[in-house]
Amino acid sequence: MCYNPKSSIPLIDLKQMMQTLKNLFLFWRTTFPESRKAILAVAAFAIISLACRLLSATPTPDALATENAATLVALQGTQTALAGSSPVPLPTETEMPGQTELPTQTEPPPATGSISGALSYPSEFIPPQRVVAINTFTGDYYYVDTESNQTEYTIENVPPSTYHIIAYLLNEDGTTEDFAGGYTEMVPCGYSTDCNDHSLLDVVILPGEETVNIDPGDWYGEKGIFPPDPTQ
Repeated sequence: MCYNPKSSIPLIDLKQMMQTLKNLFLFWRTTFPESRKAILAVAAFAIISLACRLLSATPTPDALATENAATLVALQGTQTALAGSSPVPLPTETEMPGQTELPTQTEPPPATGSISGALSYPSEFIPPQRVVAINTFTGDYYYVDTESNQTEYTIENVPPSTYHIIAYLLNEDGTTEDFAGGYTEMVPCGYSTDCNDHSLLDVVILPGEETVNIDPGDWYGEKGIFPPDPTQ
């Protein structure tokens, strides 16, 4: 209890008023903007009223009782009214304007792969060739034509699957010869005289990847040992 030094009459229960003002402040932070003016007005009235009583002359008991009751009723009435209103939630950091993160866009992986390797021929020069990748399951084929003395090739945009790689001699008119070289068991064996296996090796193509070192250099099998050129 707080007392006027000139009187033994209680002025007001300061603890009760301060707690009510504290509650009003908390409601002010979370309530609708249009209700905040009313809260500030009531709080200002209570503070001014308290200051006037502390600085004024000794009030009469009846005046104190009437004024104290009016102040507490006003504060508590405002608090009760605000308790029934719906507070406005404060925006979180992720809800602040300009803070929304867009999903990262990633490009889909390529649906095809490629094949590359070295060219050769059992001669002092490398003739023009048509290098063909033949699908071992469907018979579909993809090819590239090379020029005289070209040492490397690349077949692009090859769908994922398993292929056999054969190089056919290419004529000037676009036709090919029956004589051909292939990517066989003899190639990784190093073309040794001990390697007599001319079986074509399976080449697996994966999407978005280049399959390298596929050299169709086995020209040492009998004529017609490999499948005919599917482009003819």
